[in-house]
Amino acid sequence: MKKRKQNARSKEITQAINGALDTKFQSILLDIEYRLDCLYTKSAQTMTGIVGKLGSRDLNLSQHMLDGYTVTDNTPAGSIAWTAVNIMFKGTNYPITNGATALKYVYWTFLQVDKSIMLTSDTKPVLTEDDVLVFVNDGGKHSTVMSGMTTGFAMLDNTVTNNEVKNNSLTGLQLANNTINTLQIASGAVTAASGILAADSVGSSAIASGAVLADGLATDAVTSAKIATGAVIADGLATDAVTSGKIATDAVTSAKIATGAVIADGLATDAVTSAAIASGAVIADGLGTGAVTSGKIGAGAIIAGKIGPLAIVGADIAANAIIGTKIAADAIGSTHIATGAVIADGIAVDAVTSAAIATGAVIADGLGTGAVTSGKIGAGAVLSAAIGAGQVLTAALGSGAVKTGNIGTGAVQADNILDGTITGAKVGAGQIASDRLNTAMHMIF
Repeated sequence: MKKRKQNARSKEITQAINGALDTKFQSILLDIEYRLDCLYTKSAQTMTGIVGKLGSRDLNLSQHMLDGYTVTDNTPAGSIAWTAVNIMFKGTNYPITNGATALKYVYWTFLQVDKSIMLTSDTKPVLTEDDVLVFVNDGGKHSTVMSGMTTGFAMLDNTVTNNEVKNNSLTGLQLANNTINTLQIASGAVTAASGILAADSVGSSAIASGAVLADGLATDAVTSAKIATGAVIADGLATDAVTSGKIATDAVTSAKIATGAVIADGLATDAVTSAAIASGAVIADGLGTGAVTSGKIGAGAIIAGKIGPLAIVGADIAANAIIGTKIAADAIGSTHIATGAVIADGIAVDAVTSAAIATGAVIADGLGTGAVTSGKIGAGAVLSAAIGAGQVLTAALGSGAVKTGNIGTGAVQADNILDGTITGAKVGAGQIASDRLNTAMHMIF
């Protein structure tokens, strides 16, 4: 197995060496053939004494000369191949190794290290006077040049015609500004598919009036920036073309809305604000059952004329809603006041008159301390049963207020009589007994 691999490897090396030698020797053999032909020509001239044609080797010129060569096109396709090429320059012949390339430019330079090969490139080489452009490969077809790079200055004016310009070779870089006018453009030549038009290259001045038809506009080609103010009229709009997304905020004014055009389905939730409703516009028929809630009624909006007879029941009146100013004079009768409903805080000063107090209604618990003054007690109103024991003090008795009839038997005690108060006129005949006398005189009874 190992020996088989070695044999295969040896065979590959042999083939590679043979290929290299074949290429090299082929070039050598072609050069030998070229040299023998030159020698034969030279010998014939010597033997006959007749000077014939001069070969390139007989010349010592500063111009590059190509001799004894063959060039094959499309070998392989798109490439050119050269064999037996000799470049003669300043009296020296430079044999060139056979080769091929698909690149555009084939050239030779005097200062290159290996002068036996051609240099190739797809870009134009920079050449000096000692260098030469040998071939140009035009997609597999060769052109023999054998000169330096020619500049435009070396060409006569107006010498390059349409025949000299290759198809599709001119780009925008080769054209001067404003050189292409209507005369150079064939009718119908400029189309969207041709790719000739650059973005934003066609200005408004370049478009004839009425030249842009519907077929000439791509989908979404007309943006808002392309439409002049007021340019779109009613006839320019297709049916249903104006959707809600096309209408700017506040763009639809009242003048734009036909009478009766806005129906219930066209109104969004909460769309009709108070500012949108004209004064008096909402009539009874426009209100749904239960539509007017308490939150919809403005402060002070319901006046007496809006309330039907007996329309307000107890459940409609909020707690503490009825204050004193809301109650008409004499509007509350005794039947309207619940038992125990009127408490002390509910009675104003001097509000309870004598006429309002029923006979026997004021009992002892209803009188505050010191509440009954002398002015409140009628003549003869205080009976003896109403006076508690010891309640009538001296200060309460007026001068001469206590009459004989008011003094009970034995009621006046010695402690009640001031010293010197009882005079002779106050002592009745025979009223003082001997045991009442305290004298130093003996008395016989």
